[in-house]
Amino acid sequence: MLDWIKNFLEVDRGNSEPTLNPQVRVLLFESLRDCSRVYRAASYVVAHEYPEQMNGNVDSFLEYMEDLHRGLIIKLLVDVAQSDRYWNVAECGAAEMILKYAKKVKVDQRNLEETLRSVAERASKLKWQSLLKPFIEMPPLRKKLSEVIGIALRIANLITKADGEVQTPKATTIRRLQAEFQQLAKQRNPRQKEPGRQTPAPTGRDTTSGNQKIGTHDADLELAEAAPKEELIPEERKQRLDEAMKALGKLVVLALVKEDIRELINFLKIESARESRNLATPQVSLHTVFEGNPRTGKRRWLEFWPIFFVA
Repeated sequence: MLDWIKNFLEVDRGNSEPTLNPQVRVLLFESLRDCSRVYRAASYVVAHEYPEQMNGNVDSFLEYMEDLHRGLIIKLLVDVAQSDRYWNVAECGAAEMILKYAKKVKVDQRNLEETLRSVAERASKLKWQSLLKPFIEMPPLRKKLSEVIGIALRIANLITKADGEVQTPKATTIRRLQAEFQQLAKQRNPRQKEPGRQTPAPTGRDTTSGNQKIGTHDADLELAEAAPKEELIPEERKQRLDEAMKALGKLVVLALVKEDIRELINFLKIESARESRNLATPQVSLHTVFEGNPRTGKRRWLEFWPIFFVA
């Protein structure tokens, strides 16, 4: 069952990192980040609006959701890997990227075989229903199931298309995943009512109840348009970025998005370095929607947005 690991390790990589199309690399990074965000956002929703569904153990639930997210992307990798048991250089690049993202550790030739064997054996025991269980069984999260499934299929497709070609075995695997996910989606019971939401009472100048969205109104976009337009020397850029990160770190209400912000900054640094060396860099969409209850930090985060991109 694990013979694909031997093939993975025998791929001729030369003296460089596995080659992965820059556009695919960016799309895969964004998809992994989106998957993580949905699971963490779901944790936030349950913790703050439906705490009774966690039996009072917030930390365990947050850790549980993070484990499910990692298990999902690793199982996607293993399922696609075992479809034709052959890996080319581009697919190896996608696999290493996913393993590094999921395990949060450096994956190199010294520990790659051990890591692959470990994750493959564990992933073979995982069930899709278990990995998606909160989105299937918990009423407040059911409406997010289709989004999670969409992201999962996007990741699987990117793995199969890493080299620009989709072989028949991998295409068959994608169709099987689609069918399995569709079957799981049917298990939802849309007629079951959600428990009462604990919506924070509006205070101060926030007079709108329910969720608010920032990102489409002119008044909200003025902050983004006010980004400094002068050319900054590297020292000034670093100073501004450091100051913004320190200020951001003090905001408790933005704890959920801090990791996303750091990942985004690291990604932009990498792309800036590639551009300075005249290497190919993909076009990245900056479209962003800020959504949440009143006084949860949306406008304050928007104030940081131009600083990060200028610095």
